Amino acid sequence: MFHAVSEWLSGGVNLLLCMVVLPALFGVVLWMCKKSHFLQTLLVLLSSLLNTLFAFVLYGMDDFVFNIPLTTFGFAYSFRIDAFASLFLAFTAGMFVLISLYT
Repeated sequence: MFHAVSEWLSGGVNLLLCMVVLPALFGVVLWMCKKSHFLQTLLVLLSSLLNTLFAFVLYGMDDFVFNIPLTTFGFAYSFRIDAFASLFLAFTAGMFVLISLYT
């Protein structure tokens, strides 16, 4: 399963979508569901578990690098993560799961 998710994340912009836009989208949906505490708890757990899955997939990769060219002058958005940095990302994502279970 991790290999399939890793192949999908290596597609480029999918990583930005999953690690940045998806939690923001879950935050907006949580803000709209103010009355239902059960739905809020379920969405927080789902969001933190998805984020943890993506973090552990990044940890399982040897070295993840991708570039997104922004202009014609040679500027590019470059994202690189190695095993040591992704370990802290995985620990943080795991802590968010525990925090969401506690609250």
